[in-house]
Amino acid sequence: MVQLELLICFSGLDFPVERLVAWVRLLMDGFLEQIATDPAFTAERESPMLREIVRSVLTGQAPDPSRSTASTIV
Repeated sequence: MVQLELLICFSGLDFPVERLVAWVRLLMDGFLEQIATDPAFTAERESPMLREIVRSVLTGQAPDPSRSTASTIV
């Protein structure tokens, strides 16, 4: 039996979907941990940045700050 592996082209390299999913989960885990431990870090304010970073990981394009209204953590 031949096993087919799904690959996603990322910055000219092929990565298994499972690897990209693991990285997106890592970003989500860090995001949720930050929300749980830092009252100044809110989902409402930081969600646009999370979406932009995940988009960047999945498309291989640099993050575009103009697409995010999130502010820097001080």
